Amino acid sequence: MSDYYLCISVTFLDPFFHGRGDSSPEWPPSPLRLFSALVNGSCAGCHIQSWPQKEHAFRWLEALPPPEIIAPKSQAQLTRGYRAFVPNNDSDANLDRQERLTGKVYRPHYLIGAPTVHYLWSLEQPSDEARLIASEARRLLALGWGIDVVVGDGCLLSREEARKLAGERWQPTPGGGDRTLRVPCPGTLEDAQFVHAQRQRAGDGIEDGSSAVRLGKSVILGTPVAYRRANDLPGRPWVAFALEPPDDMSPYRRRAFWQSDAARVAAMLRHVTLELAKKDSHSFPNGAEQFVAGHLPAEGDSNRFSYLALPSVGHPYADGLIRRVLIAAPYGSDEAHIHWAERKLNNRRLIEHHSQVPVAYLTRLADDDEKLVRRYVERSRDWVSVTPVLLPGYDDGREDKAASLVYKAIRQAGLSTDLVASLELRKSPFLRSSEHVSAYFRPAHLRDKPAWHVRIAFKRAIPGPFALGTGRHVGLGLFVGTDD
Repeated sequence: MSDYYLCISVTFLDPFFHGRGDSSPEWPPSPLRLFSALVNGSCAGCHIQSWPQKEHAFRWLEALPPPEIIAPKSQAQLTRGYRAFVPNNDSDANLDRQERLTGKVYRPHYLIGAPTVHYLWSLEQPSDEARLIASEARRLLALGWGIDVVVGDGCLLSREEARKLAGERWQPTPGGGDRTLRVPCPGTLEDAQFVHAQRQRAGDGIEDGSSAVRLGKSVILGTPVAYRRANDLPGRPWVAFALEPPDDMSPYRRRAFWQSDAARVAAMLRHVTLELAKKDSHSFPNGAEQFVAGHLPAEGDSNRFSYLALPSVGHPYADGLIRRVLIAAPYGSDEAHIHWAERKLNNRRLIEHHSQVPVAYLTRLADDDEKLVRRYVERSRDWVSVTPVLLPGYDDGREDKAASLVYKAIRQAGLSTDLVASLELRKSPFLRSSEHVSAYFRPAHLRDKPAWHVRIAFKRAIPGPFALGTGRHVGLGLFVGTDD
């Protein structure tokens, strides 16, 4: 953990932010947007004369890891928007201003709370470059569109001072997050200077036959980085496969299993994955026996692969049969383990345990497969169990005690129970394509656990795949999002 931080604070004079990302309104403002605004302010007017003495500091800044962002405490709300008519500067051949008006849609974010955004870069030690960037932050003019006028400030903070900053914290997340923001990287400053030079030449009317000069390069080099709120779940890496019949001459395109056999299908998938892991040099956390097979984990431990059979759901006539399977790593874990599984398992066979006969091949997903899988993995507020949740304890036949055990299962899965808005339990299924809890096969060590179908509404969307209970790694307790 860093002991020092470079903090750039940006305060909007009006509580509106008009900036857009690659294709949609952006919030919070990206670090690349801030970097471009810093360079612009540092070169504006007479400040350009001291640029040679400052350039090295910006090259130092672009090479730093992505910063943490602290935005106004309540997330900015996207307004309904409006259309205004402004001169189209691209059609300046017509000198009559009224004849070249064009419609422009304004749909800003309205900032709730103090309209200040902080950017925190972690530092091992304060440096001259950090102090120079902090002082240059006071030259900021705008962040977003030109009408998003701001006041900037910069300083060096200790860890304790940084912790006290108020607002909603957004952290860069390698495993995927709620949104993607662009950040500066080595080469960003050089690219920005190239774009500026192009626009100067175009403004001076210089023509050299180059389409790059005439059209202009408008996008400055930056690296897309996933960000998430500090109190949100990180993404959960996963890979899914379709099940093909073992006989190439079969008239059926997909091999289907009964939903009640979800745990059997998951067991076959785990077996083939473990056999491949034992023969491979890939390094798994705590070794392949625990991370891949789940042997001897601590109670409630989630640091392992989950093997999930995916029943067909999503419309009133879905038959609930299993034609796809999925392997999920823990929330926020290294995606390298899932990439390993994706490479190794493609075109492998699932072997029935007792007969040792191949019953299906694992193949890559087709378009219709991906549509079904997305229902299980996309973020959602409302989730309903497809296969029953096996409770981590005994409920004595009481629904209130079962509910408290569901909360325990939520904590074991790595979620905070503070996220839960409502909870509903029953023995019969919520989905037409699911079955009563008594219909499902269970491994011997799970046969005495109470089972319930569960519907959970969270206060905000969480990512899938989502599974609960003591059977969450072996095909039971699987949920599907129902926001739509």
